[in-house]
Amino acid sequence: MKRRIGYAAALVLTLGAPLAWGSGFHLEEYHAAYVGQATAGITMSESAGVVATLPAAMVRLPRGVHALGGVTRYDSRFEATGLDGSDPAHTIHGPSVVPHLYGVHNNGDWAWGIGQYYPFGVKIAWREDWPGRRLFTEQGLSVGYTSLVGAYALGETVSLGVGLNRAAGTAVQKKFTSTPLAPGIEVLTVVEAHATEWVWNLSLLHDTGTFAAALIHAPPYTLKGQGTVEFAPGNPLGLKNQGVRADLLLPSVTEAALSYRDAREHPTWFAEFTVVRTGWSNYRELRIRFDALPDSVTERDWKDTTGYKLGGNVTVARGTDSTHRLRAGVFLDESPSPNHRQRPGEDGAGRTNAAAGYGYLRGDFRLDLAYFLVSHNPSRTLQDNEFPARHRARVDILSASLGYRW
Repeated sequence: MKRRIGYAAALVLTLGAPLAWGSGFHLEEYHAAYVGQATAGITMSESAGVVATLPAAMVRLPRGVHALGGVTRYDSRFEATGLDGSDPAHTIHGPSVVPHLYGVHNNGDWAWGIGQYYPFGVKIAWREDWPGRRLFTEQGLSVGYTSLVGAYALGETVSLGVGLNRAAGTAVQKKFTSTPLAPGIEVLTVVEAHATEWVWNLSLLHDTGTFAAALIHAPPYTLKGQGTVEFAPGNPLGLKNQGVRADLLLPSVTEAALSYRDAREHPTWFAEFTVVRTGWSNYRELRIRFDALPDSVTERDWKDTTGYKLGGNVTVARGTDSTHRLRAGVFLDESPSPNHRQRPGEDGAGRTNAAAGYGYLRGDFRLDLAYFLVSHNPSRTLQDNEFPARHRARVDILSASLGYRW
């Protein structure tokens, strides 16, 4: 019995390895027109997608009912190699497809909207025999928002928006756990937790018809997850399945944008510069509380990050009842993770991103298609990290949206 208690105490030290979160797990690909401009364009008042990007812009849409829906496909690949070039490994997971759906009713002076989208998520899987299997072999995080938002026009050029989001999160991690008290023994361990929380946001838009400025802020919050930890049946350490609780600390997000379009009605071109500040310093630690084991606390000490976006669109053809637009954008983003704490799958040296897209409007119908390349800059962890290695990653994103106005 004493030996098993010793195993459990040492085991906590390795169970504390968190999900490999990075700048990439904040997903801003809310709909295809936004994706095609590298997620620059919060001042665009084109579709019901403003439910997610800037609720204050709902009253700038044409009066009536607007609907927009679609899917975004993420295909990511992460690579890790020992500092001496040994033990190369890459992820083996397949693509993920994430839906989005929005609706807006605009009465002119006021508007309300609903939405379903996913602002946070990650999916990573490595071979079960890869060198970092004691950190994790599979992990996933999905946080979906069910949104109710409203907007009010304070005059001809200024509008205010407010949103209330029900955040529902699921986190899963599979790894091999070991203890110094029993060298050579590895136990397959699966942790899964679920949580819900209410989150608000505020937005402000000043739109003169050509120049526009906007601000949106969402505060940090904590998803208090509850779930289970399961150990391989009949494991030699005698560990039993039990309940687990984990606090997922999610960041504040603030975006400020300036834009210009050449005309209020039917503009030929549009361009926007956006600065996004993400409060990753809220992610100070990962705390896991077990029913029958001591708490595990892993320090992360992430820092706040600033990203810069430049994107826009140009109308290349316009008929009596149709419009064709091309979109493009770039997005430069910092990494929140200190180099000595970086783990596989995390963004250790920032990201350089570029996007292109196509938009088609015919009467009240709209179609948008987009491609977005997210490239993690090459990075390396320091020797005191539990898995010192060189890291590379890229994510290929495809998005499609269909919309209609009544």
